[in-house]
Amino acid sequence: MLFTGDFVTAQDAFRLGMINHIVRREELEAKTPEIAAKIAGKPSFGLSLIKELVNNVEDTAGRLTNQRAHFAAHHLLHWHNVARHRVITDPIFYKAAALKEPEGKEGK
Repeated sequence: MLFTGDFVTAQDAFRLGMINHIVRREELEAKTPEIAAKIAGKPSFGLSLIKELVNNVEDTAGRLTNQRAHFAAHHLLHWHNVARHRVITDPIFYKAAALKEPEGKEGK
């Protein structure tokens, strides 16, 4: 995905463990408080501790250093696109989006 620049569908993201729910747009407003209530029903100290531990693992793995590097690369890429194409995003992505089937017409 990093080298091809392919878009990831919700189904692919779910299969890869990148997300844990797929909700239809018309069901989203009702589903959000349901998930929030489930989380809020858990012991707050346990949730806080889990959050701290996850952050600690990310910090130990160099999260802040990686965030800074990615932020710098992100802005360098925008600068490159402006210098080369006079827009912040490479026009090839506009072309790819124009060729994409309208939402709901993928034949699945």
